[in-house]
Amino acid sequence: MTYLPPLLRDQRKSDAEHLKLLAIFHFVGAGLAVMGLCFLAFHYAMMRTIMDQAAAQAAAHPPRLNHSQQPPFNPEEFFAVFKWFYAVMGTFFVACGVLNLLSGRFILRRKNRTFSLIVAGFNCIHVPLGTVLGVFTFVVLLRSSVEELYALPSGAVVPPDPTPPIPAPAPASFDVSPPPTYAEPAPQGDATGGIIPYKNPPALIAYYCGVFSIIPFLGFFIGIAALCLGIAGLKKRKQMPIIRGSVHAWIGIICGSLSILAHLAVVALIISASRH
Repeated sequence: MTYLPPLLRDQRKSDAEHLKLLAIFHFVGAGLAVMGLCFLAFHYAMMRTIMDQAAAQAAAHPPRLNHSQQPPFNPEEFFAVFKWFYAVMGTFFVACGVLNLLSGRFILRRKNRTFSLIVAGFNCIHVPLGTVLGVFTFVVLLRSSVEELYALPSGAVVPPDPTPPIPAPAPASFDVSPPPTYAEPAPQGDATGGIIPYKNPPALIAYYCGVFSIIPFLGFFIGIAALCLGIAGLKKRKQMPIIRGSVHAWIGIICGSLSILAHLAVVALIISASRH
């Protein structure tokens, strides 16, 4: 008979790794907010240029109208409506970036848990990436073991969980039989068996960025992030084969590349159509 040793799981070590991964996700969320703000500024500058050209053309060739005709198109009045949109979205991106940056720093230092939970609720409004981040934050920070980590004073050393003793083998019978053997535990990479390679954050983040790179306009920048992070995840997997994550990295690379090519093709079509 073969006796298997009990499955040992250090919950404190697992919580520390999840908190580190959660902080990285918050920093990524802050970076995506900055990218969204940059795209918003680019869109504003493009619309401003188009409206200025339309106003100059209207001033150079003023239309002659009768009393029965409608007034001509006014670019300034049309663009004034969009200014409110830019103001609201710009404020949202700035708040999202600042809050996620602060929450990530607090999570690394294991401070202000309530603040991070409030930020998680705010992130849930930002569908779909923010919703995933908010739910993951609630799942991790609401654990009782994580709450104990936050209750410790700053700089305290957390001892590992006590290891339960291995039960003694059953007493030998009168018949001659080989001594009990213990199966050597397989080297553990990811606690989830590779389904969620949380020990390879670049590959995991590349996977989610690749999936959500289908978002129009913003997906171009997300696709670039997925491509870069996927390559980094493959390099980390090559350096440490035990951590896994190759599939997630390749999904991020492939989806990110397709998103970049699709957005470039759309831009090329728009430029070609504008010249005809």
